[in-house]
Amino acid sequence: MAQQDSSNQSERNRFVGYLQFVVIIGLIIVAVIFARAPERFGQAAVSSQNVGAPPPVVNVIKQIKKADFEIPIRLTGNVGINERVAISPEARGRVAWVSENFKAGRTIAANEVFLRIDPTEYQLRVKEAETLLALQQLKGTVTEQDAEVSVEEFNTLIELLELRLELAKRDLAQTKISLPYSFRVIRSDIEVGELVGPFEYAGADSSILGTGYRPESVQVQAPIQLDSLDNLDSVIGRAATIKVRGTSFPAELERVSNVVSPETRMIQLVFRFTDDTPIETLPLPGLFAEIDLDGPTYENAVAIPYSAMQAGDTVQVVEDGILNVRSLTTLDLTDEYWIVQDFDVADGLVVSSPLGLSAGSKVVANYLD
Repeated sequence: MAQQDSSNQSERNRFVGYLQFVVIIGLIIVAVIFARAPERFGQAAVSSQNVGAPPPVVNVIKQIKKADFEIPIRLTGNVGINERVAISPEARGRVAWVSENFKAGRTIAANEVFLRIDPTEYQLRVKEAETLLALQQLKGTVTEQDAEVSVEEFNTLIELLELRLELAKRDLAQTKISLPYSFRVIRSDIEVGELVGPFEYAGADSSILGTGYRPESVQVQAPIQLDSLDNLDSVIGRAATIKVRGTSFPAELERVSNVVSPETRMIQLVFRFTDDTPIETLPLPGLFAEIDLDGPTYENAVAIPYSAMQAGDTVQVVEDGILNVRSLTTLDLTDEYWIVQDFDVADGLVVSSPLGLSAGSKVVANYLD
């Protein structure tokens, strides 16, 4: 009898365990149902609220700006130079004076003397040549009376001495060093008292006074995708605006590289600053540059406000009281407008609307223009 009671008790315990398991599973299912129920109930509530309600109001514009837009191509690049000028003396001697402008970053004007070599030796050579010429002219006066030399010999000797005097004066002039064009100094490693001269007399260390660059050698290089370049009817000479450290410079496209980068598949454009840009205002080589290049012209393009932009380059329009969606092709994004290809605006372009409206919804258009 005791064994039978024990067996019954074990079966009851097993049944209670199964029942608890079933109850737990049931509670989980109920919780999931209730967790999802508010969304369904809410949708039902919205549906019930919309029944018989007037269509929502959307703000639209009818007039949109249509015109021929020239879209600039925006690039980034670096300021550089395509050639340097090595400054060498033609006269040999000690440096007597160096201009304050002959320093890195300074600008030297055309024909401005920026260095002088001690002229004493060259002044003496000029004096010597002048004296020899005067002496020979005096001898010519005496011998002319004695007829010891012919007139031809006398004139030839005079011409030779005159040439020697001219050479002496030229050598003296070369002690004042200047260049026939403006340039900006890159490096200057010369001091007063140093011995300088041409390479054959002074050696490599003393034959270079410094380096600089001419204004026309300043350029900006910027890479561009080949397909963007293909969109331009003509390239060379196109106007551009170059911005460096907040300052804008007028420029033009001078040439296009004939080598395509194997890594980026891009090609280099080379821009030059216009001739009327003062050399002292030109940016320094190595600086970052932003370039706006005159791009292709799109005929009958449309400029629309950013408030009309929807996800995926789309807009909403109202057509016979129904909300429709248009997919647009973007041409450019300016500070004020979204430039797109022309499209059918129907009864108006939506610039603001209640959340949750989708294509096919009935709406009432409120025209802002």
